Amino acid sequence: MAEFYLMHKDQRVAVLEVADKTADILEVEEILAPEHYPVGCRQDVLGLRGWWKGRGIPASRQGLHEALAVMDVPYAELLLLKCTS
Repeated sequence: MAEFYLMHKDQRVAVLEVADKTADILEVEEILAPEHYPVGCRQDVLGLRGWWKGRGIPASRQGLHEALAVMDVPYAELLLLKCTS
């Protein structure tokens, strides 16, 4: 498990606990800026999971399989964790 910040531009919105191997959100530990929380999303782990799933790269995206191979990532959902700064 790892701790991540959900960000809106430079604003920390929430502290999340995320599974390392699956990129699933396990817990919304704290909401830091409710005014920046995703619109229409319940402020709990189930509400955020649905929104999070829609943030990834679609499987139909051209070049996705090559990018996964280069980055040594088994599936696209994990790119949400790999592409953080």
